[in-house]
Amino acid sequence: MELKYQIPEPYYADQTCIYFLTKKDKIPFYVGKTVAPAPRMLGHKENFGENIEMFLYKLVPDSKWKVEERKAIKKFTKAGFKLKNKDKGGSGAERGNKSNFNLDKYLERCRQSYGVILPDKAIDTIKMVHDKLKKDKQKDIRYHIELLVYTIVAHHRMKYQENIYKLVRNNHVKVMKEMYPGYSISIE
Repeated sequence: MELKYQIPEPYYADQTCIYFLTKKDKIPFYVGKTVAPAPRMLGHKENFGENIEMFLYKLVPDSKWKVEERKAIKKFTKAGFKLKNKDKGGSGAERGNKSNFNLDKYLERCRQSYGVILPDKAIDTIKMVHDKLKKDKQKDIRYHIELLVYTIVAHHRMKYQENIYKLVRNNHVKVMKEMYPGYSISIE
């Protein structure tokens, strides 16, 4: 099985992306589908770690993604790849304003996954954006909400990492000043 390692677009308006994930060794370990590879990839990084890559396997019409995802999983498995997929494919969410997207359940799963990183104020903002998108009859509400959640999580993680860096840096400076009077450091 010959694979092309093409990076998918961040979003597909009227097609579904069948993709595969690899680690740095470029050996596929997961096959999936999405219309929004950018936020989907962030979710996979939560599950599989930062050192993974997503590649486009094929684009298919929205109406055929279930069959095509099953075929792809079967093909990758027959080619000898040990996939971490939990099922045979075709069980993901549908595109658009489908009734199967339950914001409260989604936010509860996010809280369990991200914990403190998703505070009440962020939840209120997400609900407000969801209601506005629904009122405006916006397509792909789930995509927009996922992108918003991942953006908030990334922002809070960066703040957290900056605070850890400052703490470590300040402690480093304190220790160095104790060891070497007159020590100073300037990092911009």
